[in-house]
Amino acid sequence: MGYKKKHKYFSKPLELPEVRIRIASFLSNKDCISCSCVSRAWTMDFIGPIWNTIDFGIDDSFSKIPPEVILKYGHHVHRVFNILKEEHITSLQHPAITSLKRVEFFVTKNQNSLAHFLDV
Repeated sequence: MGYKKKHKYFSKPLELPEVRIRIASFLSNKDCISCSCVSRAWTMDFIGPIWNTIDFGIDDSFSKIPPEVILKYGHHVHRVFNILKEEHITSLQHPAITSLKRVEFFVTKNQNSLAHFLDV
């Protein structure tokens, strides 16, 4: 007689952090930045992918980021590619960058560049 079984299920998948993190892995940095502006919870899930990989060959702006921003998010940096200039190396020497797993340098046959690299 009119018995309805109530199913409890989660109807808002974007409220699950694990779903947002998975989605973030497929988005560009620009899209992740937009998503991180939605709320504090979304910021926590989308900020990691934004900072995970720094490629100076694609975007040279990392070396211009203020130190206080690197202090807050630098621990998310895991991979760095195409280090081309001294300022790139300098920006990566911030004490908050503690989780580097992979670094790739662009090497030239300039003897002065090699000497400077060995000094760093």
